[in-house]
Amino acid sequence: MSEALGAVVFPAAVLLAAAGVVKLVRPDASLPALGAAGLPARRGPVQVLGIGELGAGIAVLYAPSPVTCGLLALAYLCFAGFIARLLAVGATDMSCGCAGKAELPPSLLHLALNLVAAAGALIAMWSPPSGVAAWVGSLGAYGAIAGLGVVGAAWAAYLTAAFTPVLFASYRRTGG
Repeated sequence: MSEALGAVVFPAAVLLAAAGVVKLVRPDASLPALGAAGLPARRGPVQVLGIGELGAGIAVLYAPSPVTCGLLALAYLCFAGFIARLLAVGATDMSCGCAGKAELPPSLLHLALNLVAAAGALIAMWSPPSGVAAWVGSLGAYGAIAGLGVVGAAWAAYLTAAFTPVLFASYRRTGG
């Protein structure tokens, strides 16, 4: 069971680390959403958050443990709360800021993906998978494919959150 959790935990950790890098490099992208949610919108705290996200993501990838998986779960629960707050105040026409300049509007799907990542990490607290390097290494020749699969799953989750709501909105009927 623990190795199967890697299919959820590792892509979530990759996304968390990537979001951390984005917050370090482009902290201003998060400021409008923070302000809309009623939170302090300053570059310094966003960059500190980015360092924490990067560190937690790398820690889960390198050495998953009850503590690192708990940090991953906590991060995604906080993100879910943040997305829920943006939805509650009607800030659905702006990016949440987790993908830098890329538009990633808050949506119910975005909220659900955060909750799935948090649930996977919570379950992994009781039975953490091996680190991603050990897992990929244990697969021999198939390890490279598995590693690409982790990155691909993270990318697919991002694309799902970013574009599925837009696709569904394009099918809404307009008057007439």
